[in-house]
Amino acid sequence: MKTKFSIAALLILTAVGTIGTPASADATPSPALLAGCTAISKTPTYSQPKVWAEGTGRCSGVTQANIIVKLTRDGTVVRQTSPAICVPNGNCTEVSTSGNNQSGNQLWCSVTTIAFRFGNSAAQYVTDRKCETAGWFTQP
Repeated sequence: MKTKFSIAALLILTAVGTIGTPASADATPSPALLAGCTAISKTPTYSQPKVWAEGTGRCSGVTQANIIVKLTRDGTVVRQTSPAICVPNGNCTEVSTSGNNQSGNQLWCSVTTIAFRFGNSAAQYVTDRKCETAGWFTQP
């Protein structure tokens, strides 16, 4: 019986670690996801001559939260929003930013980050990133 409990506990801890992994592959795991915070990036859109990045989010049980959306081109930040305040225990306003398109082939991404606190705790972060896919810029 002790062995079954230990294996079950290990499986639960493993699952929790998986759930806590942010959507962004290059970000470090954040306990924020386990607390009910979600950052949501939209795939960048093109409206000549601009490329647009948008993001939103939702947190529950937080005392303070701010959202920032960045537009990146080939991994470099082109433009980012000023921090916008999220309603505690609610939705973050959808925010957007844009940058001028460049000639040639680039990888454009929207990166949404929410920084938040529970009481007087240190800030925690959750990030989501969505990038363009092949053919997203194809024009008729």
